Amino acid sequence: MAFTVGWNGNSLVSVEYADQHFADRGVTAWTGDVAVKQGALVRATDYVRAMFVPRFNPDKVSADLLPDTLLAAVSEYALVEFKTPGGLVPQPSESGVETVVTKEKVGPLETTYAVVGGANAATGGGRKAFPVADALIARLLLASVGLSRVIR
Repeated sequence: MAFTVGWNGNSLVSVEYADQHFADRGVTAWTGDVAVKQGALVRATDYVRAMFVPRFNPDKVSADLLPDTLLAAVSEYALVEFKTPGGLVPQPSESGVETVVTKEKVGPLETTYAVVGGANAATGGGRKAFPVADALIARLLLASVGLSRVIR
């Protein structure tokens, strides 16, 4: 598949943009083969689309408007993938991520379940944190009101 850039492309960021982004910041880890950089940018774009696109604030991000903040975030996620392919979303069996098996018994009923990622995943903290990229992308997301419907 050809490397295409844009909202409908397989990458939101061009290699040239990422090269300049990292050059401006003195990041020397982003050097090497263009095809490897393209692969990292495609995987980073896949990650952003899977994790964040449904939560994008339409006033800040649309197919017609790709802000520099989004391009910078994808570039930062791509650096993770460039250094360690699969680093954004490692497979639990390959990453050494803890699996916790829990048994609960209430009266005669007993339930056993496993949580990949251990206690952190059970509380919603199972996604790896990437501070710079996450902070950039957070600026583009809809605010969470923190309310949910409770049925009793």
